[in-house]
Amino acid sequence: MQSLREDVPMTIAQILESHNWRRRKDLVNKVFTPDAVFWHPFFIVHGRHEILGIYQLWGANNFKINVTYDRVVPDSVNKLVVVDLLETVRLWWIPLTWFGIPMNFILHTVFDLEETSEGYIYKRQEDHALVLESLMYSNPLLTLGLPYLLKNYICPASGRLAAASGNYLHRVFDTSGKQGRQQNARVGMLDLTRELSKAMEVIGAGNDAHRVHMINSVYSDDVTFWHPALTVGGKQDLLGVARLWTFLFKDLEVYTRRVVPSYNEDVMLIDLERRFRPRLYPFFFPPIVLWVHVIVHLVGSQGPHGGKLISRHEEHIMWEESLLMRNLGPLSHIFHDYFRPFMGKLFSTLGNLIYHFLVWLDLPKEKKLE
Repeated sequence: MQSLREDVPMTIAQILESHNWRRRKDLVNKVFTPDAVFWHPFFIVHGRHEILGIYQLWGANNFKINVTYDRVVPDSVNKLVVVDLLETVRLWWIPLTWFGIPMNFILHTVFDLEETSEGYIYKRQEDHALVLESLMYSNPLLTLGLPYLLKNYICPASGRLAAASGNYLHRVFDTSGKQGRQQNARVGMLDLTRELSKAMEVIGAGNDAHRVHMINSVYSDDVTFWHPALTVGGKQDLLGVARLWTFLFKDLEVYTRRVVPSYNEDVMLIDLERRFRPRLYPFFFPPIVLWVHVIVHLVGSQGPHGGKLISRHEEHIMWEESLLMRNLGPLSHIFHDYFRPFMGKLFSTLGNLIYHFLVWLDLPKEKKLE
């Protein structure tokens, strides 16, 4: 692959959407390294042979698959591509499909790349399926109009409640004497990767004075904050939501896994790991871990120093894999180290059996009798 922005969506779409099993195998052999890894919340496989089996099994389970790309963001420095997409599937064994109702799944995918003499190829595919968010927002027929209610009524109302509650609780219970007064500081980010990473850590786990200072420094006045459960607008409401979070939880930690700039740096993709404990959580329990995919939209700052400000902040929560792989104690260890490899072997074996059966069906009659 030469042009990652164009070739990545084209190759993956062709592998998923094709019903030509021979072409699927040729594409897998062309774009994956021999020892490539396919990581998924529910399985893990190694090598082209097993990856082909996974794609073949998924293709055999669907009448039709369509892929719509929200964004494809190459990072040639770190040799990876981050892709946000919507996969529309029509599983033949789900009755809804028989009535023409497809299912949509939001995927956040990260490809690690290896550079060869012929261009880039994949050495690792990491799929993060946002199942709960997909059901909430991307399947209006299945959920009887729930996305409309969430967008226009439920999330704005819950956002106003959360912001008001957070600001009120801060006024009542804050005894530090640090009310987060505005400090004279530069407004706007110049070093986007470093400053965005710092902003996510301070807002999610810092003290209130630092949080206020950071919000005033890196967010626009009319910023929109979107979360699957709430939506707020403006710095003060964003601050209220952050205050409510820190009031409900303790031992807060935020780790930045990656920050990837878009082509013209008007959108940045950030993957975070949050660790926290509820206030009434037993002290001997390990912290809860939450993986979050953050999308920030940027605008130019009008201040004397220039730079960028966040005009929209979206948080997409990977609820299911965070729960299964990090928050079930010994069960998470079993799921991660034993169940996922077993399912990967099972799925890839079934897929390759289907592939070889289709190849056999395609043989001339005299060859089948040999």
